[in-house]
Amino acid sequence: MKKLTLLFVMLFVSFLYSQNMGVKAGAYAALPMSDLGNASSFGIGGSAQFEYKLDNALTLIGTSGYIQFLEKSGNGFSASIIPITAGAKYGFGGGLYALANVGLHMISQTVKLPSYNIGGVTFGGGSVSSSSTEFGFSGGVGYEMGELDFTARFNQYASGWSAVSLTVAYGFNF
Repeated sequence: MKKLTLLFVMLFVSFLYSQNMGVKAGAYAALPMSDLGNASSFGIGGSAQFEYKLDNALTLIGTSGYIQFLEKSGNGFSASIIPITAGAKYGFGGGLYALANVGLHMISQTVKLPSYNIGGVTFGGGSVSSSSTEFGFSGGVGYEMGELDFTARFNQYASGWSAVSLTVAYGFNF
C-alpha cells in the first residue's frame, strides 16, 4: 500500500511540474432538446476544464460546471445539471479539434404547483423537487484561438434529456 501511495504521489508531482497542463474557465449556453426542450427554454452556466496534453494532437480533459435551465412560459419548471466528465480532444491543426466526454451528471429539477382559491380557502401550491445522478456523454467540435476556446457540442443524458451547447472559455497554461 505504501508503494502504491508513493507511486501516486510521484505521478502527481510529475504532472504538477509538466509543461503540458492547462485549465480553462468558460461561459456556457445551452438549447434544450427532447423532453427537456418541452419544459425549459434555455440553459446558462459556467464550466472549468483541466487539460493534459499527451502530444501535439491528443489532449486528455476533465470537465465540471453548473448549468441552470430556465422555465418556459411560466410553467414553473426549472432544472440544473452539474456535469463531472472525462474525455479527450483531438486537434486537426490550425486550432480546429473534435472532442468526446463521458461521465456523471447530477440533475436536480423542481416544479412549482399552482394554487387555487375557492371560497376564501387556498388549495394546492408549493413545489415538488427531485434529483438524480445519471451517466451521460457529449461530442462536439471546437476552435482554439490563442487563449480563447470556442466549443459546440451535443450533450445526451441517461434520462433521455439532451441539449446543444456553446462554450466560450479562456485558458491558463502551467
